Amino acid sequence: MSFLSKLTSPRLPRAAVGISEDHLTAVEVKRRSKRFILERSCLKSIPDGLLKPSFNDRNIIDEDEFAGRLWQTVEEAGLMKRKRWAAALPEESTRTMVIGLESAPETRAELIEMVNWKIERLVGVSIDALRISRQRLRTIKGQPRYLVSVGQKDVLEQYESVFKRLDWRVGLVLPQHLAEAQWLNWYRSPDDTMLFSRDNRGFAAIILRSGEPLFVRSQDCEPDALVDELYRLLLYYRERLVDEEKQGASLSKLMIIGDGLNINEIRRVTQEALGDEPELINTSDAVLETPGRVVPFYQIAAAAGMASAAWL
Repeated sequence: MSFLSKLTSPRLPRAAVGISEDHLTAVEVKRRSKRFILERSCLKSIPDGLLKPSFNDRNIIDEDEFAGRLWQTVEEAGLMKRKRWAAALPEESTRTMVIGLESAPETRAELIEMVNWKIERLVGVSIDALRISRQRLRTIKGQPRYLVSVGQKDVLEQYESVFKRLDWRVGLVLPQHLAEAQWLNWYRSPDDTMLFSRDNRGFAAIILRSGEPLFVRSQDCEPDALVDELYRLLLYYRERLVDEEKQGASLSKLMIIGDGLNINEIRRVTQEALGDEPELINTSDAVLETPGRVVPFYQIAAAAGMASAAWL
């Protein structure tokens, strides 16, 4: 299994599972023209305390019960015969960051040393205890950049153990916010796009430029502070991240995922922070159709987003 990477297979599976602290999802999607259809799906709650997402501690309290619950979810979705899957892990189980290097390394060994040094400083865990995935991004202002996701080996091995029990071949694993950000790939834009996703503990935000992550942040905060935190993020974007070749902010689309967010307040703070209002992509605008199913988009966005990557 490859963490945050594609298998050598030319096609990723169009079936995916999403794992959250309070529920599991299993979906299969198909593409029709420029939209996706939710062909099969199931969303099931799981008992309190069965899964405790954490970067530092083992997540699954009872692997046998968790595997059984995951299988039930797949069974009720009618996907029992599927062997190839993609999976979205809880936000808290991994750390994702964009790392910039002050100078270009001369050798691969030097690159690994430089990136590993930055990772250790950022996450406070020895490299030996981590599993690391890095993806080269475009150079900005002469600075080499990498998208890096890390997880503690003990944590990731628990999930791998469960997948192995189910006889699954899981070819792509992403943290929740990167899985949700797959939807931005279907909104082509020459300008920047942003995902703002509410989760159980706060939010995650990703800004893409030319289809690549420019900025990634996860932050704990109280629900009533979410809009204020979005405002601060947008100010930071305008002051530090706007493409200098363009005048003013160049954020053209803002995708909002989450329950209980005040869309009118989001529009207001976006206008205040940027001096302009990007196109707001919300649940009703999403490229996913759910015929005959009343499924909140925010609960299946990660799993369905990963399944949509089969067409990238």
